[in-house]
Amino acid sequence: MVQSRFHYFTDSAKLALKEAQQSAERYQQTYIAPEHLLLGITTSGTTTVSKLLERLEVDQSLLHAATERAIADWLAAHSGGETSWQGLTPETRQAIELAVGEASREQQGFIGSEHLLLALLSQSGTLASEVLERAGLDLERARVKLHRLRQEGHASEP
Repeated sequence: MVQSRFHYFTDSAKLALKEAQQSAERYQQTYIAPEHLLLGITTSGTTTVSKLLERLEVDQSLLHAATERAIADWLAAHSGGETSWQGLTPETRQAIELAVGEASREQQGFIGSEHLLLALLSQSGTLASEVLERAGLDLERARVKLHRLRQEGHASEP
């Protein structure tokens, strides 16, 4: 990944992207899809995302495990299917753009891992969006809970 493109990302968002890349490699995939990004977001320890998920009454480790299961199931159902994608898929690029939009909407000068989660929640038709929907998460409720966290003084980590 080109580091300068991610200059405005917090350390936790950068770590989520790095974890997403490592997840894709673990599954021997040449591309980073939204589900890998979801794994990256849910891998991190105490972040704004972990606080947000707690407020949304979603266990971060269970969400991570559900994402791992969904990827494994998808791979089993599509074994032998080759893909020509390298790097970020169009859906992942869109998620990053949506995260930038979420940060702007919140008038933040940075993109945090919480913005990546909101972006994934705003997408449909991806494996990540299916996992998030099954977990009972929705975009508007997540935005409200994040706003409350901000009001309580929970800023995004650097």
